[in-house]
Amino acid sequence: MKSPIRRLCEFETSFAKGRKVKLTGILKFRNDSGIALYSALIVSALFGIALVAFLNLVTWNYRSTMRSQVWNETIPVAEAALEEGLAHLNESGVEGLGTDDWQQSGDYFRMSRILDQGRYSVWISNEAQPVLYAKGEVKSPLTDSWIPRAVRVTTQSLPLFFKGLVAKDTFDLRGNNIETDSFDSKDPAFSSGGQYVPSKSKAGGDVATNSRIIDSLSIGNAKIRGRISSGPEASPAIGPNGVVGSMEWHAAGNKGIQPGWYSDDMNVDFPEVDQPSMYGWYPTPAVVDGVYYDYALFNTKYSLTDLRLTGSQKLLVRGNATLIVNRTIDLSGLSSIIIAEGASLDLYMNGESATIAGKGVVNKTGNALNFQYWGTKNNKSIKLSGNAGFIGTIYALNAALQLGGGGSDIIDFVGAGVADSITMNGHYRFHYDENLREDGPKRGWVASSWNEIQVSQLPGYLPSELPLVY
Repeated sequence: MKSPIRRLCEFETSFAKGRKVKLTGILKFRNDSGIALYSALIVSALFGIALVAFLNLVTWNYRSTMRSQVWNETIPVAEAALEEGLAHLNESGVEGLGTDDWQQSGDYFRMSRILDQGRYSVWISNEAQPVLYAKGEVKSPLTDSWIPRAVRVTTQSLPLFFKGLVAKDTFDLRGNNIETDSFDSKDPAFSSGGQYVPSKSKAGGDVATNSRIIDSLSIGNAKIRGRISSGPEASPAIGPNGVVGSMEWHAAGNKGIQPGWYSDDMNVDFPEVDQPSMYGWYPTPAVVDGVYYDYALFNTKYSLTDLRLTGSQKLLVRGNATLIVNRTIDLSGLSSIIIAEGASLDLYMNGESATIAGKGVVNKTGNALNFQYWGTKNNKSIKLSGNAGFIGTIYALNAALQLGGGGSDIIDFVGAGVADSITMNGHYRFHYDENLREDGPKRGWVASSWNEIQVSQLPGYLPSELPLVY
């Protein structure tokens, strides 16, 4: 069979010689060319449709990715707002929410800020148990509009002394006559006139450590009427006569740790003690009710370089006083700090070492809240010894707390303590006052619940102020 091109050549030759030529082959050649062109057009159209579909898919994926990215970025912005709200609440307290440029609007205080990655607003409700609302917004690069998300957070104020004795690091009970339990000075069913009595005691004498090191919580042969806790991955060490558990567990003569009374979930952040100003009145001697005192404190702030009491020297507190010691505390012999009925003392230790022996702190109020010891970051050592009972609280995050000796009666330590490490020696009985959870100092406000809400549920919602959402 001749090819179309050869036929075309023959046609041209015959036509030039004046011959009659049949056009069948030529027409057939033209029909083949049309089909090829038509096919090419169809293929091109299909490729065009596929390309448009692909471009639409890419565009949709890009818009979807950008939408998701912007949507996700709004939550960190809202969380930044919540962090500022909680920081303001902890710094100013419920009574000072209107400070630091926070604006009041009805029953809420509001703060708004513009960030590099967006903007936010946060509201704090003006009530005893504040609720925080936050709105985070990020601008969409596709529509140039602000994309908002909102959250609602309820808060709670956690107690500083939520357990009896807590160590950040090691907790070592070395004696053979160490006991812990609890009472509630505010509940007549578990106290007598606000005082500890054995017949009304409870199994709330909890001890704990944040440490994750194995055996960092050493119970020894102590009798813990309460729960014990350590950091994750740690485990307690207990001697052959050690007992941890409920009042019934102890009464039945059991040994070891009662099932369910040990946990390894202790992981608590404690706030540092703010270093107070070193300035204050210098305490002077005074005769009160015919008795001479080497120092007398009333309703003000005092400051001493060293607090040294020897022999039978005495310091009397007759008001609501604050005392700052900048170097050393040393009580020995028969010396004592006496807190009169109705008085209170906040003692800030800004030096390295404190030794309280002799008659120690005689808290005549019988209430641990009336004597509070605060160790700053400079305070590295606290030692309580002698036979005097201690009624109060100790909070010293960087100090090694040594509790030794023991009183001549059942009152050795009433209150609570937090330190870097805690060691108890000899005969020692500790009684945790559970009222410290309610009326004692707080660790600060923290979030108790977190929920995303509609933007329309924010305080002062105005539809005209809201950005468009694509």
